[in-house]
Amino acid sequence: MQSNLSLNTNQIPFFNSVARHDITVDSGTWRSGKSFELCLFLILRMKDYPGVREFMGRKTLKSLKETTFLKFQEVLTDHFKLVEGRDYFVNRSSNPTITIPNGSVCVFGDLDINTIGKWLSAEYSDIAVDEAQEICQLSFEKIKSRQTQTIIEKLSGGKKKNKFVMAMNPPEIADQHWTHKRFRDVTTKIKNSNMIYSRIEGNKENIPETYIEDMYDSVDTRTAEIYLKGNWTPLLSKLVYSDYSLPKDNMGNYIEGGNLKHLKYDKDLESYFFMDFGWTHAMSIGCWQYDRYNDIFYRLYEYVESNTKPETYCKFMMGEFIEHNGNRYQSPFDNKVASIIVGFEARQSRQEADGQSNIELIREIFNNNNFRPTIYVSNPGIQSGIIAVRRHILTAGGHRKLFIDPRYNKRFLRDVMAYHYPTDKEGNVVSEEPEKDGICDNTQDEARYGIGYISPIISNAVMVQKR
Repeated sequence: MQSNLSLNTNQIPFFNSVARHDITVDSGTWRSGKSFELCLFLILRMKDYPGVREFMGRKTLKSLKETTFLKFQEVLTDHFKLVEGRDYFVNRSSNPTITIPNGSVCVFGDLDINTIGKWLSAEYSDIAVDEAQEICQLSFEKIKSRQTQTIIEKLSGGKKKNKFVMAMNPPEIADQHWTHKRFRDVTTKIKNSNMIYSRIEGNKENIPETYIEDMYDSVDTRTAEIYLKGNWTPLLSKLVYSDYSLPKDNMGNYIEGGNLKHLKYDKDLESYFFMDFGWTHAMSIGCWQYDRYNDIFYRLYEYVESNTKPETYCKFMMGEFIEHNGNRYQSPFDNKVASIIVGFEARQSRQEADGQSNIELIREIFNNNNFRPTIYVSNPGIQSGIIAVRRHILTAGGHRKLFIDPRYNKRFLRDVMAYHYPTDKEGNVVSEEPEKDGICDNTQDEARYGIGYISPIISNAVMVQKR
């Protein structure tokens, strides 16, 4: 089982750390070679210690089978020049495994806290977790408890120990993620554990041409800093969306420029209603269009009123004129041409009408009016949604991909400037979880739900495509 491979500059520190520590966490950017090193480590252990039972996990089995499971086979075939069915054997069932002729096997399993139980009935020698930022701490503790402490030690004559290795992207809320206390904070970290930091520069030979250029056009500056350099970047601004450009004239009125543009309905673009329900009423409905080819969002119009009955905002989305609090509203399109994207956070499924959920209530109203709109439910998570919006406001390459009409978006513009991170008495940002005062966040929630659903942050498993 001879290998034909060379380690990049990120992977050498990883294997040095594995030799010295019981637990090694590689926190780095995508395409820095983290998944490759996990696969290589387990393959080398299977080769050196006949009969061992290894484990490779990720949060969901579907994502694991579509990524790391395939990478494992790629390493066996391309780097060790092995032939499936002769030199290694693949079981692609709902309990996937890869076995080599000396009796060593690698089990592939999901680490979702609701389904992890099926992998806890066995013990494993070494354990690897890919995309560890996706799993919760309890999942980590549970699978860690299934690691036997004796097999490798016996097979090596006391020279080696079982290892636990993880690969993860630096999470956006770095100091709040559970891995911070377990692997970064010197006062609370696990004994004999070590976190190393990989970056994309260490693996340039495996990066496609124009990859970094394309990435810069797809993410905001702060996210690019994290991805390219593997930094756990500190928060630099009190505003959630500090890159918004919202110019005003001498009278204080918003004028065109930056993210502001006078807009008209374009029948050739996709149309959407983005909705934030709030806890008791629909607090914000934005009329958006999406240029999918250029990945650009346009917010043409808004209906933002509290204490509004569902019948009223359904009429608005059906294209009717409505009057509320002395204001007159009409959407530039109706839901015969526009889909509805509704956001839910936490337990907001039953909110109104004597316990009937808002989503079911508006479906009923639409049905009674012979409307059959397409409705999607979105919950990208606060930070994921923020990143998706941020990377459209202004990319690291300097391109703006989110525009709002200053004539009809006064509430939205006000909320942008109010959406902020909490600070201490000295004005230092103390959390990357936004401050939500219950008033100045509804339009921003609406934007997160819609943009986060249609054009979420790039997955580390997907190469950036040039548009």
